[in-house]
Amino acid sequence: VIMYVMLCGYPPFYGETDAEVLAKVRMGTFKFSPSDWKMISQDAKDLITNLLKMNPRDRYTAEQALNHIWVKEKAPKAEHCALQAGMFDNLRGFRSQN
Repeated sequence: VIMYVMLCGYPPFYGETDAEVLAKVRMGTFKFSPSDWKMISQDAKDLITNLLKMNPRDRYTAEQALNHIWVKEKAPKAEHCALQAGMFDNLRGFRSQN
């Protein structure tokens, strides 16, 4: 969840009420909005998808996550890049909910 928030500025599970958020968490329903995720690599999305699997048996362990190609090869080589325009607004909005 934290990786998702750090890359796009808002949580993977959203709802108008706590009950709606909990329902989405229980179903594992989330998506990568194309407008917010267009600059994020498929490897990063793959890691997030495997970290957010509902069934613990299917979910990546810490060791699997640390050995994922994005962590081992992509993230260390990432260059500084400009954040998307709405990123700070998304983070502020998320912060105001908590």
